[in-house]
Amino acid sequence: MSGSAAAGLRLLPADGGDPAAMARLAALATAAYLPHYADLWTDGGLGYAARAFAPARLAALAGDPRVRLRLITARGEPAGFAQWQLPAAALIDGATGEPGCAAVYLERLYLLRSATGLGLGAAVLAAVEDDAREQGLAAVWLRAMSCRPALVAYYRRHGYEPVGEDRLDAPGVVAGREGMVRLLKRVTVAAGS
Repeated sequence: MSGSAAAGLRLLPADGGDPAAMARLAALATAAYLPHYADLWTDGGLGYAARAFAPARLAALAGDPRVRLRLITARGEPAGFAQWQLPAAALIDGATGEPGCAAVYLERLYLLRSATGLGLGAAVLAAVEDDAREQGLAAVWLRAMSCRPALVAYYRRHGYEPVGEDRLDAPGVVAGREGMVRLLKRVTVAAGS
């Protein structure tokens, strides 16, 4: 999906060969992530953002054919970014709570605060689900922080059901905030896939 009616949404593939584009994406990712998740980290999320959104790391992800790294724009302005991954093998054993379920993993969906409430999140979810169908995959799964019940409820409203628990096992996570919920949505695979 390259566009949507939701606030003029566009999902633009990241150009991993353009260092300036990767630097801009890193800055956008950090700006979208920190206001929502800084309280999870003892350093306000700066260390995580520096590691996860380093331009070289993003460039490597953009070059991986299994990874979809997208700049989200709304009405022509940067609004956030998304990252999802196709399975490396036909099965994701246990990742979805159901061994044998081939699924896309939506690893990141972060919007700038100014871009929330415009329907962009729902439109990105629909795009990821469409990609899963086009790839002949049966589901999309993601993880959401347990300490964000409103976020878990948001995904549930969009058809994602809890299938297990996980932990954010990274240095610097505030004690008691490492819990995660694994959520799964089955998608109807396109005929002929």
